[in-house]
Amino acid sequence: MEVTITQWTPQRRAKLIGFADVQLGDLVINGVTILIGHNDNIWAKLPDRPTLNSDNTLRRDPDGKILKSPCVRWRSRDASDAFSRAVERALREYAPDDMP
Repeated sequence: MEVTITQWTPQRRAKLIGFADVQLGDLVINGVTILIGHNDNIWAKLPDRPTLNSDNTLRRDPDGKILKSPCVRWRSRDASDAFSRAVERALREYAPDDMP
């Protein structure tokens, strides 16, 4: 899988590294969240959106965190992992100083 980074916004906070716009063929995915996981693995999380209750207020979990729903998703874990690896490679070229 080959991807290109078209925009990068670093934002280090806890597991968050930043946000990227990623081109995959003719598709540009805006707002891909880049996180660092166990063993310093990089994870590219596709955009999501907050969910609403029937009265149009934000749904929250018992801790008050806003519940979100994916906008798009991969059909398999293998595809998701391949995307994350491709995004990591592209980010290491695009913004090497921002990557752990």
